[in-house]
Amino acid sequence: MAVSASELLARVRSPMLFGRRPLPPLKVDTRDVRALFAILHKQDSVELHLHEDYLLELLELAGALRESKKSVRIEGIETGPEGPPGRPIVLNMIYGTPRDPRFLTWFVHPDLGVSYDRSKTVEMDVRALVVSSVTGRSTYVVFERAEGEFAVGRVVGKEGGEVAVRPNMWLTGASIVSLRWDGREALAPLRELLRRPLGATYVPVNGTELSVLFKAMGWRSRGLG
Repeated sequence: MAVSASELLARVRSPMLFGRRPLPPLKVDTRDVRALFAILHKQDSVELHLHEDYLLELLELAGALRESKKSVRIEGIETGPEGPPGRPIVLNMIYGTPRDPRFLTWFVHPDLGVSYDRSKTVEMDVRALVVSSVTGRSTYVVFERAEGEFAVGRVVGKEGGEVAVRPNMWLTGASIVSLRWDGREALAPLRELLRRPLGATYVPVNGTELSVLFKAMGWRSRGLG
């Protein structure tokens, strides 16, 4: 039976000092994912369960853990550690930091040459910015909650696109999920998102734009999913 993550944090005085003791399965029901990450990144493997109102937190936490070489099991779906299945590109840029501290997967790998200006806050993270720059799409979707079999995303920009893309921290592969539109919200199959969690912010694209993105990034099908 899953233990409430918020109750775990309430019992822990200092997450940074929490040892490597075994943990039960956790239901992610807290906004304080940074404190939760401080505890969970010391584990080799983690089992997480979804609270429908905290999908954003689950995706960010699971993505950050997987990119820290941890195995994560979510609602019975095994997701191994994320690794760089190719050669990273180098961006050489200065970028802002997130307004919202829940975005654990905002940053890319240091080898990509990105430095961050802490005095500047921006809304779109570097990964989404790269997809946007290549495809010309300025719209992005933040998946925030679950409703039944679907993930529900807040749309920033104009609707449109058949799939949504989120690269890993090395920009060498990506999570790609199918999309449909419901007014000012985007819907994606929940299990597609949970199969390879890399964070909550995706960029919607059409088939032609996806092909352009594949070519520009040098992606192969084995790096995607």
